[in-house]
Amino acid sequence: MRKVLLTLLFFGAATFFLPHFASSSWAKKQVETRLSSQLGGKVKIEKISLSWLSTQKCLNVRWENTLNGFTLFADEIALKEGLVHCLRYKESPLSIQVLGAQMQTQSNFRFIKKMRKKTLNLAFSPIDATVQNSVIAFEDMKIDINEKLHVLTRGEIDFTRNHLSIVLGLGPETLKKVFKEAKNLPEDFVLEIPISTTLSGKALEKALIGFFLKNYAKVTSLHK
Repeated sequence: MRKVLLTLLFFGAATFFLPHFASSSWAKKQVETRLSSQLGGKVKIEKISLSWLSTQKCLNVRWENTLNGFTLFADEIALKEGLVHCLRYKESPLSIQVLGAQMQTQSNFRFIKKMRKKTLNLAFSPIDATVQNSVIAFEDMKIDINEKLHVLTRGEIDFTRNHLSIVLGLGPETLKKVFKEAKNLPEDFVLEIPISTTLSGKALEKALIGFFLKNYAKVTSLHK
């Protein structure tokens, strides 16, 4: 009986301290390796904090993807679920929040003079999203580009298929800075741009060019 009690105490203690062990440097390295393999590129995490009942956090995350030409930083990525629920991520979506996200990439948007061969610094509003398997879905995310252009977006990104399906929303202030034809627009005007393409800068540029060529008359008549 004593051996049984000692065994139960041992497994109970091991289970209790498992999140602390999983937050160690060794476990952090395993998470970095797994994410790098799934997302492509190289993922580095300064600190991981895990808990059976409360939020799981990754602090000071850096994802460098040289193939697609961008580097993503985040102050904090939090899965707002207990560890048990996170382990069942294939069965139900998880709530995720990203704080302090920024991206740096090289632009070559030939149809926008101000963005030709220019380094783009993208700052994201707090991101509230759901994630299931390798698909992240989000609503009402704001992106500031070089502190001048402001874009709203919603949609989803499938990292397994390397594909994004999103809608970009350009307000009047941003449109005036990009297109000289966009004048006297109502304050609540939003030009929505649906995009479904491969997750890469070149593919995104091609999709944007296709949209503006197809809707050239609409864009150039915005001031009327």
